[in-house]
Amino acid sequence: MSYLASRQVIDLVNRVLRESGHPEVSAITSNIAKIVLDCLNDGAAAIWNSNRWTFQLQNASLTLVASQPTYALPAGFDRLAQPFRITGSLGYRALKEWTSEDWWAQGMGDTTQIGTPENFKIEQLTATFYHTPSSDFIALCPMFDYQYFKGSPARRATTDTASSWDLPLDFEEAHVKYAMARLKQFLDDPDSPMDLRGYEQALDQQIKKWRQNRKPMRFRPEDWVISSWG
Repeated sequence: MSYLASRQVIDLVNRVLRESGHPEVSAITSNIAKIVLDCLNDGAAAIWNSNRWTFQLQNASLTLVASQPTYALPAGFDRLAQPFRITGSLGYRALKEWTSEDWWAQGMGDTTQIGTPENFKIEQLTATFYHTPSSDFIALCPMFDYQYFKGSPARRATTDTASSWDLPLDFEEAHVKYAMARLKQFLDDPDSPMDLRGYEQALDQQIKKWRQNRKPMRFRPEDWVISSWG
């Protein structure tokens, strides 16, 4: 699967306009161009949320501070793919994730408990660890590595003509077909269902590629609670 970024916004707007029989534009100012942009934004969100795609994965690290239990997560964070892990001279060990309810039920809300972190919880864009990292622990493990899924990118505005939708180039056909279907539906064009089927077929091809290329996980900690919040 290619990971080249999708084409610029104006290029995809013009492709949809051209293939639907409308004149191309140099700026997204006309009503029809604005409608096409909305359709493409909807298509990008539909593709993004249709699967946990490999291109959404981000590797990250979190620098620890002695006696500090809470840490901000990246702005684009959606959910964990791999939990925080201890590495370095302490060996490899993944921390256990808890739901907020179990966190408090187990008495892990006491941030004065300093030592080796063993558990964590995530609320919104904040990770909290128990025990709170001590200076002795940080001397051996100054940061935690983890992996997360990025959240759906923001909708593109009419002035974002030179940006893209953060989708691999392989998804362009599905993206355009979705926008064509939505546009024709808005215009009461009877060909809308045909383009929708084209979108579903193009997306299904990418899902099959993703499944073929996906490698099975070699390690997952026992009793790991997978983050399910959005």
